[in-house]
Parts: sequence; C-alpha cells; structure tokens
Amino acid sequence: MKNFIEADEISFDGRITKALEQAVRAYILFVDPLEGVVRPQGRLELLAIRRVLEGEI
Repeated sequence: MKNFIEADEISFDGRITKALEQAVRAYILFVDPLEGVVRPQGRLELLAIRRVLEGEI
C-alpha cells in the first residue's frame, strides 16, 4: 500500500492477502489480473489512501 504515495497503480504478483481482499470487497481497490496491477477504484480513493499513509488522518 505504501507504493501508492508515489504511484497511481502498483504491480500485482498474483498473491491475494487478507488486506488486499478486504480493500477490494470494500470497493477501495481494483485488481486487474490481465494487466497485473492493483489500483484504487477512483481518484478520490487514491487521494484518501495517500492522506492516510502520509499520516494526515
């Protein structure tokens, strides 16, 4: 998740962790297995993830 501070999407190696599964079920993240990336559902989610990771919230 910390990779979202610098990037809009991160690579997906095929492993689904419990945290990733929960974020996908909550419609926060989207996993694209064909492109091999994980990205937020939208721009608003990306900005919220960045704020949380930077400790603003």
